[in-house]
Amino acid sequence: MTDDSSRREVFIKNIPYEINDDDLSKWCSTFGSITKCIIKRDKFGNSRGFAFVTYATIEGHNNICKNNFYDHE
Repeated sequence: MTDDSSRREVFIKNIPYEINDDDLSKWCSTFGSITKCIIKRDKFGNSRGFAFVTYATIEGHNNICKNNFYDHE
Protein backbone atom coordinates (compact mmCIF):
# COMPACT_ATOMS: atom_id res chain seq x y z
CA MET A 1 0.00 0.00 0.00
CA THR A 2 1.41 3.40 -0.97
CA ASP A 3 1.24 6.54 1.13
CA ASP A 4 -0.98 9.06 -0.64
CA SER A 5 -0.50 11.84 1.93
CA SER A 6 1.23 14.02 -0.67
CA ARG A 7 -1.99 13.93 -2.73
CA ARG A 8 -3.93 15.12 0.32
CA GLU A 9 -1.48 17.90 1.25
CA VAL A 10 -2.30 21.54 0.54
CA PHE A 11 0.08 24.49 0.48
CA ILE A 12 -1.57 27.61 1.91
CA LYS A 13 0.12 30.96 1.37
CA ASN A 14 -0.49 34.54 2.50
CA ILE A 15 -1.54 33.47 5.99
CA PRO A 16 -1.73 36.43 8.40
CA TYR A 17 1.41 36.39 10.55
CA GLU A 18 -0.62 36.66 13.75
CA ILE A 19 -2.69 33.48 13.17
CA ASN A 20 -1.79 30.60 15.46
CA ASP A 21 -1.70 26.86 14.80
CA ASP A 22 -5.01 26.16 16.56
CA ASP A 23 -6.93 28.81 14.63
CA LEU A 24 -5.55 27.66 11.29
CA SER A 25 -6.35 24.03 12.15
CA LYS A 26 -9.92 24.95 13.11
CA TRP A 27 -10.44 26.87 9.87
CA CYS A 28 -8.94 24.12 7.71
CA SER A 29 -11.10 21.54 9.50
CA THR A 30 -14.22 23.24 8.13
CA PHE A 31 -13.33 21.64 4.76
CA GLY A 32 -12.63 18.16 6.13
CA SER A 33 -10.78 16.25 8.81
CA ILE A 34 -7.07 17.07 8.93
CA THR A 35 -4.18 14.90 10.05
CA LYS A 36 -1.46 17.55 10.07
CA CYS A 37 -1.26 21.34 10.01
CA ILE A 38 2.14 22.97 10.07
CA ILE A 39 2.72 26.72 9.92
CA LYS A 40 6.29 27.24 8.75
CA ARG A 41 8.31 29.42 11.10
CA ASP A 42 11.68 31.16 11.02
CA LYS A 43 14.48 30.44 13.48
CA PHE A 44 12.92 32.90 15.95
CA GLY A 45 9.53 31.14 15.91
CA ASN A 46 7.78 33.78 13.81
CA SER A 47 5.36 32.67 11.12
CA ARG A 48 6.71 32.79 7.58
CA GLY A 49 3.17 33.33 6.24
CA PHE A 50 2.54 29.88 4.79
CA ALA A 51 1.57 26.39 5.92
CA PHE A 52 1.16 22.81 4.80
CA VAL A 53 -2.06 21.01 5.69
CA THR A 54 -2.69 17.31 5.18
CA TYR A 55 -6.28 16.11 5.01
CA ALA A 56 -7.44 12.69 6.17
CA THR A 57 -9.23 12.13 2.86
CA ILE A 58 -8.92 13.33 -0.70
CA GLU A 59 -12.40 14.85 -0.32
CA GLY A 60 -11.11 17.30 2.32
CA HIS A 61 -8.29 18.25 -0.04
CA ASN A 62 -10.71 18.74 -2.89
CA ASN A 63 -13.12 20.78 -0.75
CA ILE A 64 -10.53 23.39 0.15
CA CYS A 65 -9.03 23.45 -3.35
CA LYS A 66 -12.33 24.14 -5.09
CA ASN A 67 -12.73 27.37 -3.10
CA ASN A 68 -11.19 30.42 -4.74
CA PHE A 69 -10.60 32.76 -1.82
CA TYR A 70 -9.10 35.48 -4.01
CA ASP A 71 -12.45 36.11 -5.73
CA HIS A 72 -14.02 37.35 -2.49
CA GLU A 73 -13.89 41.09 -1.87
